[in-house]
Amino acid sequence: MSMVLFALYTHPLLKLLDKNITGIRLGRNGQRTAVVAYADDLTVFVTKPEDFITRQAIHLNEKASGVSLNMRKSTALATGGFEGTANDLGKKFH
Repeated sequence: MSMVLFALYTHPLLKLLDKNITGIRLGRNGQRTAVVAYADDLTVFVTKPEDFITRQAIHLNEKASGVSLNMRKSTALATGGFEGTANDLGKKFH
C-alpha cells in the first residue's frame, strides 16, 4: 500500500516537471522525455539553465507530499553545450 500512496503523491510532481521542462528526445521515434522515475529515484533531463526547478517549488512539493529531496544523493551532470558551474539547487556540475 505504501508504494501506491508514494506513486499518488509523486505523480503531480512528475506531471509538473514533464510539462515545464524541455527534456530530451529518446528512442527511435524521438519521443520527448523530461523525467524518468523508478521507485523513489527521479532523473530529470534539463537542457538549459531555465529548466532547473527552484528551491521554492521543491519545498512546496516537500510540504504537500512529505517527501524530501536528499541533497547528499543528488548530482548534476552537464553535457553538450551546457554552460555554467552551478544550478539553482546549489549543486556543482560534474
